Amino acid sequence: IGNNDSLVQLTGLNALISLSGNLEIYGNASLTSLTGLDSLATIGEFLRIYQNPVLTSLTGIQHINLKTLTELFLNLNDVLSFCSTPNICKYLSDPVNQAFIADNDPGCNDRPEVIADCVIPCNMKLIVLASPESICIGSTSLIFAAVADGQQPYKFIWSTGDTVQE
Repeated sequence: IGNNDSLVQLTGLNALISLSGNLEIYGNASLTSLTGLDSLATIGEFLRIYQNPVLTSLTGIQHINLKTLTELFLNLNDVLSFCSTPNICKYLSDPVNQAFIADNDPGCNDRPEVIADCVIPCNMKLIVLASPESICIGSTSLIFAAVADGQQPYKFIWSTGDTVQE
């Protein structure tokens, strides 16, 4: 979808569910929104969005499954400041996934900036058990801690509380 100075939005593509090829959106001087691609679920290996000077957000492509993606390219979108859609965040969270993000508005200028705006859902559960549950000073108790759900590997930090208060 490119080099169309009169293209303002993509609402005519609402029924599009899958692309066997790559998705490239470029050189559209009046494109303000990607709304219209909301039903798009799969694309080929590349997602390239560049040289769309009035595009402000990637909202509209948030349902695309990026598992098959080998390249993400977001460049020269002068006012693009929102790139942290859940699928983009998930793609960028794996450092192996290739991405070129530059020369957009703050919030979408490079990979660390986009990741910083990502909201990762926290669905981890902490399970803590003590036996016995009540103890006196000088007594001992066994503590069992476990994490369920979330993304492995888990990292635990233990503090002995080795401070004295009077």
